[in-house]
Amino acid sequence: MSSKIRFLHSCSQSDMFDIYLKDCMLCSNLSYMDYTDYQDIDHGKVIFKICPPKKLYSILDVYTYVSENSYQTAVITGLNGDLSFFVVPDAYIPISDNKAFIRFVNLAPDTNLDFILYDDSKKAFRDIEYKEVTDYYPVYSDTYDIAVKISKTNKTFLTINNVTLQKNRFYTIYVFGFTRDSTSPGFLIFTDGAYQ
Repeated sequence: MSSKIRFLHSCSQSDMFDIYLKDCMLCSNLSYMDYTDYQDIDHGKVIFKICPPKKLYSILDVYTYVSENSYQTAVITGLNGDLSFFVVPDAYIPISDNKAFIRFVNLAPDTNLDFILYDDSKKAFRDIEYKEVTDYYPVYSDTYDIAVKISKTNKTFLTINNVTLQKNRFYTIYVFGFTRDSTSPGFLIFTDGAYQ
């Protein structure tokens, strides 16, 4: 089995990107809050080049390692034009008990966030920093509401209603935006790994 990777653009202050592996284009015109499907990639040390659309020069060279037989999401983020890149391993735990699994990623550069999942226990993931990824949390297959609050306050950053989670699936919710701009918060829900 080959490794697989997908890309997510989460830098609101940057235009579209083309992404290359060596001289091979992996995706073109990737815009803010846009993402690719998983695609095959050889495992091992790799260099990704992040370029402006249809330009041959890179604005960010990324040296990283792709694990063998893995699924990963590569996130391009940053603030004030200072791009960064980090890789999120996807669905690395075994399925059990016919449950769904959910986790959260904070992509809001200017605040820590609390994620509150309204299940029977009102599960909370608190004080999650920018670019931090929570562990997967098992839940029953059902529809849930999720509150995202600014850490150490009672201020709501974002509310996500009616999230339907199916058993034997892994989900990641990526949350974007700025506290200083009430219109900017947003989210994407991904189904992770081989169980899609």
